[in-house]
Amino acid sequence: MRKTLRELLIAECLCKVPAMPTLRIKVHPSIHVEGTPSVIDGEFKEITILEAMNSLLDSYPDLMNLCLKDKKARPGILYIAEGAELASLGLLDNKLDEELEIRIVPILHGG
Repeated sequence: MRKTLRELLIAECLCKVPAMPTLRIKVHPSIHVEGTPSVIDGEFKEITILEAMNSLLDSYPDLMNLCLKDKKARPGILYIAEGAELASLGLLDNKLDEELEIRIVPILHGG
């Protein structure tokens, strides 16, 4: 079936609209709080990784307190993405510009 000129133009425009970066947070079972999801994600525009983490965790204060301290990286917690620990490398202040999955793991997670 042939597409109309209008359909072709809409498809062309949609291809040029960049997708908003998505941040997905996976919380290790050892710090998971009952009643909160173990996976939280959202789309963000023009924001740092740490700001996006704060935004996602803001709805879950108990989980926020376990994962972050004063809206910053909490000592004793690993923020792992793409095989790297983001906090120790100073990468949490980088702009979120692509899809990213962060695993939040306490240092003493039991294996």
